[in-house]
Amino acid sequence: MGSIIDQCWILTCGHCVAVENTTKQAIPADEIFIFAGGSRMTKHGSPDSGVEIIQAETVHLHPQYLHDHRTGQSENDIALVKLSKPLTYTERRMPINIPWSFNWTAANWMFEIAGWGKLGGNKPNSENLMMYEAQMQPVDDCQDGRAGEICYDGVNAGSGPCGGGSGAAIAVHYKKTWWQLGVHKAGRLGCNYTGMKHAYGVNASAYCDFFLQTIGRKICPPHKKLVGGTVASIETYPHAVALREIYNGSWVHICGGSIIAPDIEKYAFSVALRLKNGRYWQHLAMGSIMNEHWILTAGHSVSNENATREPLSPGLFWIFAGAEHLTPIGTPDTDVAIIQVASIHLHPDFYRHPDGRGCENDIALLKLTNPLNFTTRRLQIHVPHRFPAWHHPNLTLEIAGWGRLGRNKPPSQDLRMYYAIGRPIQTCIPTYPLTSPAICISGKRNVGPCEGDSGAAVATQYHGRWLQLGVYTRGRFDCDYSVHTTAFGVDATQNCAFYEQTIGTPACITLGVALRRKNGSNWKHACMGSIMNKEWILTAGHCVSNKYAPREALSPKTFWIFAGAEHMTSDGSPDDDVAIIRLGNIHLHPDFYRDVATKTLDNDIALLKLSTKLSYSTRRLPIQIPANFPAWRNKNLTLEITGWGKLGIDQPPSVDLRMYKARVRKIRTYNPEDTWTIGYSGPQDVGPCREIPGSAVATQYHGRWLQLGVHTRGETLCDYSSRTHAFGVNVTENCAFYEQTIGKPVCITL
Repeated sequence: MGSIIDQCWILTCGHCVAVENTTKQAIPADEIFIFAGGSRMTKHGSPDSGVEIIQAETVHLHPQYLHDHRTGQSENDIALVKLSKPLTYTERRMPINIPWSFNWTAANWMFEIAGWGKLGGNKPNSENLMMYEAQMQPVDDCQDGRAGEICYDGVNAGSGPCGGGSGAAIAVHYKKTWWQLGVHKAGRLGCNYTGMKHAYGVNASAYCDFFLQTIGRKICPPHKKLVGGTVASIETYPHAVALREIYNGSWVHICGGSIIAPDIEKYAFSVALRLKNGRYWQHLAMGSIMNEHWILTAGHSVSNENATREPLSPGLFWIFAGAEHLTPIGTPDTDVAIIQVASIHLHPDFYRHPDGRGCENDIALLKLTNPLNFTTRRLQIHVPHRFPAWHHPNLTLEIAGWGRLGRNKPPSQDLRMYYAIGRPIQTCIPTYPLTSPAICISGKRNVGPCEGDSGAAVATQYHGRWLQLGVYTRGRFDCDYSVHTTAFGVDATQNCAFYEQTIGTPACITLGVALRRKNGSNWKHACMGSIMNKEWILTAGHCVSNKYAPREALSPKTFWIFAGAEHMTSDGSPDDDVAIIRLGNIHLHPDFYRDVATKTLDNDIALLKLSTKLSYSTRRLPIQIPANFPAWRNKNLTLEITGWGKLGIDQPPSVDLRMYKARVRKIRTYNPEDTWTIGYSGPQDVGPCREIPGSAVATQYHGRWLQLGVHTRGETLCDYSSRTHAFGVNVTENCAFYEQTIGKPVCITL
């Protein structure tokens, strides 16, 4: 939640717009939108007319904002969000006043809080604007309150602000004017207000200097004297706005979250692992479909808890595939496959610590007695060989399962889904006692996987296709996510050898395209490229042009593309399922220009038409280019470049596909009006070298890969010891070239 204090400024809580489990890092502004003027909010937006939806331009946490993720406490928990364009004031959108000072301890102030928070601890966010009446209390009476904060009780027992209500204005209506005394910060654990339990907020008047310094003008007019869940109307609280972001195509509140009941066809790779006891079924864990014969799950779920490495009898376990609802007597759904497990294969390095701290390499493969019949409700999920971007803050992860609804509560009968983002494991090590390859994930406060969700796929969507990045193995003790929101799993991408050795065929997929030339029986790596569609490859123009002519393409017959390979050698590629196709034609950009003497390269991109069509597989997929992506200049945006370039100026090309991370940088050596060139830099001593030009400069955006550029050149002699800059062509500015050459629209619109 937030409140309007100016046409361009929204006041909210710091923890609502800060990256969780960090002290001072704000969420990228381009992920935040405010909804102003609506009484109703849904995952599709707002059904009300006259609602303004405006993207944030900048986020300003208080300079002394500090969040302790171990205790969940925040200091100076306040922030300002600047909008990308001013609001239009109407009777449904109006600013609220903040007094320069007032003595809120002198009387039992009565005030109101309006918001779209949760309807209860395990309930979804309200679609209607709700209002709560409260009364000021001494801050010493507030269990979690701190000096300088506001403490209050609800007027009506059993009601009070819940998850998603943080950031709302604590307001009083005085002499026909709304005054904001504070910013609601937190309520009761589990939203339990039985017996008039306290909630607390930040004293807004204490931060008037912060508002002045940030906005540049006075927001708090002097006011010497102030005295003093029902469904509400936005006309009554026109200062209230919702801070929202998009998760998987739906609008959700920035602060607070809800568990979502999904459709099984969306998570068709998910299976339930169950035990049979007479005529009743007991839910045990989750799993994911690797192929029609094999299920991937958590090792501890199918092993003897009194032994270090002993699997249980496979005959105990059955999988339910294609179900959306599970009950103790089975499932009411139709088209559900119920198949017994034939054998259990623990990871060869699986080890259950006798001291109870967990299991190393906690994964297992289950072979089924009968093959699955794939339908829209039962489909396999793919595991990539490597996915270094899995903990990028823009990457949305999803976990689906029928786990318990809380400690000592029964398993859910409905398939439920949790959103999360990845965290570098280093940030979670203090609470993670194991040493094997692991992932750390974090979701919304008070929401997370519980007992019975172990073995679930930690998954993300990639070009409309699901990728499994991890196997969920353990969450918070007592399923309590009120303070800490981290959970753990096994990094599925690091165990491809185990899958292949057990299943007998390659199980992981690879992402990448190489442009190569043939010299007799030997292959020479030339450049990189990206798949636009089954017939077209995008690359750097200088890779396929005559270096001594300004606009002359080389013969297409001298080039071949390798698609779907992970390893490259002079003999070709040792990998299976690699497409090797000769070029049919080369199309340089119509304004391509090359001058070796001056080292000029203008419009350095080209499209390559293949002599035969690619067949898509899990190892060969197209990447999408947005028609416009102004956020690529955001310094917080992580870019990735992959290729088989040289390992150094005097070194041979890499045999293994390699990845470089970079951030966008301003280009001081170029005309600032040049929107065709992009600059980026990575860590010291690391960067793209020769024979990697043509590679996609890509980013993860809400679970999908987007190509923002084509890498064209790096530092001289591949020396990144002092400067770490590299450059490329902004492909989002060249959609007309692609459409004219290919003959149909190529770029997507977001």
